[in-house]
Amino acid sequence: MKPNRRFQASLILVLVITVFITSCGPFAVDSEPGEDTGVQPDDKGSLVTELPTPVVLVTELPPSPAHPASGLIFTNSDGTWWIDGQGEIQLLIDKELARPSPDGKWIAYVEEDPTTYMGDIWLMEVSTGVRQNITNTSDRDEVSPQWVPDRPDLILFGSDTEFGMENSTYPTVVSVDGTGYRILDPDTGGFRGVSPDGEMFFYGGYGGTVLAHWWDFGEEVFDPSDYDLSVEKLFIPAWSPDGGQIAWFVSGNFLSSESPQLGIAIFDLESASAELMHVYEPIGGSMFSDYLVWSPDGEWLAFTTHNEPPATSRVPNLWVIRPDGSDEIYIGEGTVPIWRYDGKYLAFQGLNEAQTEEVFLAETGTWEVSWIDDLPLPERIQFLWDWVHP
Repeated sequence: MKPNRRFQASLILVLVITVFITSCGPFAVDSEPGEDTGVQPDDKGSLVTELPTPVVLVTELPPSPAHPASGLIFTNSDGTWWIDGQGEIQLLIDKELARPSPDGKWIAYVEEDPTTYMGDIWLMEVSTGVRQNITNTSDRDEVSPQWVPDRPDLILFGSDTEFGMENSTYPTVVSVDGTGYRILDPDTGGFRGVSPDGEMFFYGGYGGTVLAHWWDFGEEVFDPSDYDLSVEKLFIPAWSPDGGQIAWFVSGNFLSSESPQLGIAIFDLESASAELMHVYEPIGGSMFSDYLVWSPDGEWLAFTTHNEPPATSRVPNLWVIRPDGSDEIYIGEGTVPIWRYDGKYLAFQGLNEAQTEEVFLAETGTWEVSWIDDLPLPERIQFLWDWVHP
């Protein structure tokens, strides 16, 4: 739980009033003749009043998490897990890649039909454990459900009539009660980046058109040239926490070379300007790009690259950088970065000395890396999924 801000504000007000009164010295009190005001003259004739001693109520601050990784949500083939406030490993649901809702009422996941292998979106009500298929489509494969901020009854996901990579599925929505199933765009697919206020989302890219879908206005094309930046492809959108900027992996000929390069572009939506950073030419010409995530305070971007020194081959590099392109720091070989809810740590997956994949923590600022070897984490973690306040 967070401290009660209303109580803190009231306490500060009481203390401010007390300081003001006691610092003003003697003061006069208007009264009718003969009225007992409780004010007595001192031996020098001045009036002195006795003020009640302020009563300061002491509240207990919420306990600190038992472990720096408390609140971390991750997934493997056995299900979706989290580390609670006491540092205990809890199984949230026996389904991989499940998405708890922001209010904690639901968990969304994909259940495949054992015969057709086509996926449906299912919900589990956390309080009762009751599970329900909310799409029930035998002719479509649904994947990657995500919750829309400020729209707690809406789930956004990808759907297609065939199996395929996530970037080929088409944006689709349904309500938590199973009504309102709607394919928003039957022609353009792509990763979906929802704005922090939930008003719109970007999708598309990977060599195709990038579109912005507004719930109230429909689609419009997102064109990097409107931001004075020429790019050939955009991959994986990532919103800044305040919703003022959108970051993308991009490719293009930024160095006047025969081969295209990869980089990160940050588009400022208000000033219609763009910042290009970490431009590099992948070894072997591979255009593979990976994770791109903002810190909760918007001060850092964490991202991974492949086919780039200092790592060799396709081993992923993990970096952090300021949104203006300054203070670029190499963390090490690692992938799947995710920030703690308060931004104090960056978790990621990497290999230990025995070449076994484990979970590591990098402390923000010092970037000192430590291996989580003091918790009984389940084996074969696939993805770090989220990090919420325990």
